Amino acid sequence: MKEAAREPVLSRADVMALSAAVAESPPEQLTRIVAVLDAMPDREAANAVLDVARTRLRTLDPRRRLTLPRLIFLPLDGAIVDARLWRPGESRLPRSILLPLASAILPMLGDDARRFAEALAGLHRDEHPRILQIGEQVWPRAAEALRRVTEPPADWPWGKEHFIPFARFSATVLVQGAAIMRAVHAASGGPPDILVRYALMGVSRSGVEPMLAAMATLLTVSRRPATVCAIAGSLSSRSSVPAQALLVESVERRVAELNYLKMELLPERLEILAAILENISEVMGARAPQWRRRLLGWRHAVEASCRTTYGEYGAAQILEPAQRFRDGSPTDAEVTTLEESALALRRFEMASRLLGSDAACSNARRTLLGDLTDLAVGVAPGARVEIARVVEILAGPELGWDFLEIGPWP
Repeated sequence: MKEAAREPVLSRADVMALSAAVAESPPEQLTRIVAVLDAMPDREAANAVLDVARTRLRTLDPRRRLTLPRLIFLPLDGAIVDARLWRPGESRLPRSILLPLASAILPMLGDDARRFAEALAGLHRDEHPRILQIGEQVWPRAAEALRRVTEPPADWPWGKEHFIPFARFSATVLVQGAAIMRAVHAASGGPPDILVRYALMGVSRSGVEPMLAAMATLLTVSRRPATVCAIAGSLSSRSSVPAQALLVESVERRVAELNYLKMELLPERLEILAAILENISEVMGARAPQWRRRLLGWRHAVEASCRTTYGEYGAAQILEPAQRFRDGSPTDAEVTTLEESALALRRFEMASRLLGSDAACSNARRTLLGDLTDLAVGVAPGARVEIARVVEILAGPELGWDFLEIGPWP
């Protein structure tokens, strides 16, 4: 007897309402919404909502619960794209097939599927040693299952003719999942060339496309992406052009994300981006004028982004709160918040200098300091001292001391 179709947990109206919420909600609220969505059993509806927020999620970097289906496809993480962006012949996977592929894998794991899921309970993606320990058992088994399957599951969302190619392609990468994820987890060290070469070499035996998929995952975390690209090219000359295209795409994505990241994440991301551009300059810069032009373009884009971010954050988080000091002396909580914002802005400015331009934030800082000077003339003495402290954090002790001498004092 044919099983009745399962009603979705969320209606279309629910999905539309949640999609609007994740598109417009502040970062703290978005993180809570995502935690609820991750726990939902109706994955089709949850993913429909999450698709609206994927760009923001990458920039906010929330800690997300790691499920068994998500663990299975971690080695392919960089090759997963929105279904609307997938094109035949690409070394990528549409996101909409992941859960159906997982539903084909899990029954073939038998009782171990429950054991693996229980071992993952409470884990997040940044808990690398434990993830690798579990993944070393899961990825080979998942690859073997995808090699053996012959029929798509009932929830397969694409034409039947796509199932076997997607399954076999995924299997060729997952069989090297442990090697790929060892390199991913060593990203702060480059990752080291030997780990990159070992990860890509194993996949390259199955063809260029699986190697490019593995490379895409490494590029999501690598501080030396041009070196990763060069290693891929040394393993297969056919991979050189598409590997360089992936390199360009990964850098442009990192540059674009600077416009959306939370301030507390920006200094580290700028430091990583500075290392990436330096690596590209060393490895690719001397090869052709096009790489020098790209590097110059990326640096200009980063400079413009930093200038805008400094101005907007300074106005919203420093100048606007300081305006309230006109009404009297600030509270301890207001002073603490203002100084923390100034310290965050100073860290951001120092990180921006790593990209080779000391002037990236100078005009925006000059404007902010001028506005604070104008404001200080009309505030109480206690408030002026606190504003001077903010100026000292932003521009150094000498300017902070000079700031106290402006007059007249009220």
